[in-house]
Order: sequence, then C-alpha cells, then structure tokens
Amino acid sequence: AANAKQADFLLEQMRKICPNARRDAFTFSGWRNMGESGLEMIAPAREKLDALVFLGSGGGSFEGRLVRIGLNHVWGIYSWHRYAVTDARGEVVAYLSGRPDGDLLSQTLIEDDPSAPHMIVGQDVNARIAALLEAGEEVRVRGYANCEAVPHMQGANIIADFYAKNPVLKPIVITAHRDTMYNTSGAYDNQAGCIVLLALAERLANMNLRRSITIA
Repeated sequence: AANAKQADFLLEQMRKICPNARRDAFTFSGWRNMGESGLEMIAPAREKLDALVFLGSGGGSFEGRLVRIGLNHVWGIYSWHRYAVTDARGEVVAYLSGRPDGDLLSQTLIEDDPSAPHMIVGQDVNARIAALLEAGEEVRVRGYANCEAVPHMQGANIIADFYAKNPVLKPIVITAHRDTMYNTSGAYDNQAGCIVLLALAERLANMNLRRSITIA
C-alpha cells in the first residue's frame, strides 16, 4: 500500500510537469516480509540475538548447530562471515551471515538456495559466535524467518516523454529507481534519485531540446 501511494504521488507530480506522464504496470516474482523474525542462541548459553532476515529469504522455523562455511560476498561489496545451521543429520536447514565490521544491516539475498531461511547479524553478535566456535564450543541456534515469496507481485514504472521538435541527436532515457529494503523508508535507495528526476523534468519542460528524452 505504501509503495502504491508513493507511485501515485510521483505520477501526480510528474503530470503537473509533463501531461503525457503515465504509469506502466508490470508483474514480477517478489517477496514479502510479514512481521518480525527472530534468532536465539540455545547453546552453550541461551541468548536472544539481534538479527534481520535477508530480503528474498525463504521462510519458516529452524534449529541446529552452527558451522562456519566461508564468506558471503554480498553484491561484490561486502564479505560477511557465513555459517550453516545444520540439523541432527548434518543437513543445512538455514544460513547465517555475520558482519565482521559494522552494525546490523538488511540486505538482498544473492544465493543459490532462496528456499531456506537466511539471517543476518551485526559485528558484535558475529564476534561472539566466531569466538565460541574458535574455542571449540558447539553453538546451537533457533530461529524463524517470517516472510514468503510472492510469485505475482505488482510493480510500476512512471514514464514521461519530452520530445524535441527537430531532433538532431539520438533520444536517451534517464532513470531512477526505488526498490528499498523492507525496514527502511527508501530515502537513500533511491527516493532521492526519483526527486532528482522530478527536478530535471521541470528543467526539460522549459528547454528547446536537441534530442527527445524519456524519464522513467
């Protein structure tokens, strides 16, 4: 509902500048966060752990032993410690990524197995887990990811065309996006870019263009 309201707002503002502005709806395979997820350590001591779920994670409950399995390279930007949660048979039932440097941060899942729950912890929790494992302790956790895949989610592009009367250059398209995380407002990623495009549209509407420009 919030996303629809923001799309309505952007369309309304763009139509004030460019009457041909329109909404282009599309369907995509999406994901929905349905509420708070949770994670707790149950051995060697009981402790509630601050955690978030990856956007795109599988949902459901899990319990098992933590095993360090390398690094999770998120977007090619971050290298986070990666753990598997394994059950009594040694099968992986969930994954945990720990930031080695930085507070708890939500991110998008880029993994081969999106059906399993994937959790995130910040540097403090990650450091405690790493220290326990290095000391030879068996670390067991229990958690749940309150989320689900949505096969037919609705999205929309807001499009406006600014035509050159006598174009001498090839047309171009200038874009911004808003695909924010479930626990943020999207002001940085990338609502600010959408507002920049509105400001650019105001300029373009009063210019004698040498090329046609589409804003989306």
